[in-house]
Amino acid sequence: MNQTMQNTKKQFIYYKYKQEEINGHFVATADRNGFLFDQDFNLTEFKAADLPECFIYGIFEYGAGYLDSSGVKGLSYIHCCKGDFLEQDVLLVSYHTDNPTTLDYDSFVRGNDILSFLRGANRNSDYHIFPFFLQIQHYLDEYNEKKKSCPYSEYDLHVALFGFPLIYREMDRYKGNERLMRYVYETEQMRLREIEEHNRQLAEWRRMY
Repeated sequence: MNQTMQNTKKQFIYYKYKQEEINGHFVATADRNGFLFDQDFNLTEFKAADLPECFIYGIFEYGAGYLDSSGVKGLSYIHCCKGDFLEQDVLLVSYHTDNPTTLDYDSFVRGNDILSFLRGANRNSDYHIFPFFLQIQHYLDEYNEKKKSCPYSEYDLHVALFGFPLIYREMDRYKGNERLMRYVYETEQMRLREIEEHNRQLAEWRRMY
């Protein structure tokens, strides 16, 4: 990353194309010199080569560009049962809240780019993506069950997200990491169930007294 970028206010996304409305139609235009646009579609002094590796290329909220996978505070996965695998799914991304919603998020990732961004968030934000692996693997299994012959029948989601296949989990080198990810996930689920039960009992006590 060059010195100019280090001294510039942090942007979480840089777009490759500028979105403009011309005669009632949205048109995407790129800068002829290869400079990128910021999140407000103002032309910047940066090209793709100037961005650090934590910026992941993909299709985001307003088009193709580079989204920062570092500093991620919260992610929310929205699954759509229609279409091809991941085709219409969305991953909400937030840099300020742990639980982004459709009313409070900074950007979103579409389709297969969800996997690239999750891998980047795992590497660059140390974000706990194992729950998303379980979710997406469940939908992948359902998809493969419905479509007996499809390009995803041999797809290894574990490799796509973590960089090593499922069979490696039996090796001592990876056992601890996998066990820790599952333990953290199951512990968090238990904590959420306890909070839900506590709130239920509190509501019942207030209703009675």
